[in-house]
Amino acid sequence: MGTTGHYVTYWEMDTAEKVKEYLRKEYTWDEWEVLDLAQGTKRRSNWWLVMREMATDRRVAMVVHTTNRAKSQGMFYTKEVAEDMGPYATDIPKRLFAMLTPLNMEEGQTYAKGWRELVINGTVRG
Repeated sequence: MGTTGHYVTYWEMDTAEKVKEYLRKEYTWDEWEVLDLAQGTKRRSNWWLVMREMATDRRVAMVVHTTNRAKSQGMFYTKEVAEDMGPYATDIPKRLFAMLTPLNMEEGQTYAKGWRELVINGTVRG
């Protein structure tokens, strides 16, 4: 899995608020919506999203690693890693982490469980 490049102008991505709005639009679709998002506490290029599944109201975390090269290349790069993929980064803001739905240990949630334990234990990785 690699990154995805998006053609943008410098003026579309010149502030954190514009990046935030772009990510909100990019990751909201029919079945999922971005409930809230914020930059990581260690790396400002980590954007944490709380995604809400419309049908069940389940809330999960996803980190979007970004590289903003809008000024030099006209590109904004993203790479998404959901909590069930066991992201390396754990610098999710506490207010977002508190919004997540508790895990019910369905099959496939072992990575999410391990990731959440790292966050709860205070392990901060970017």
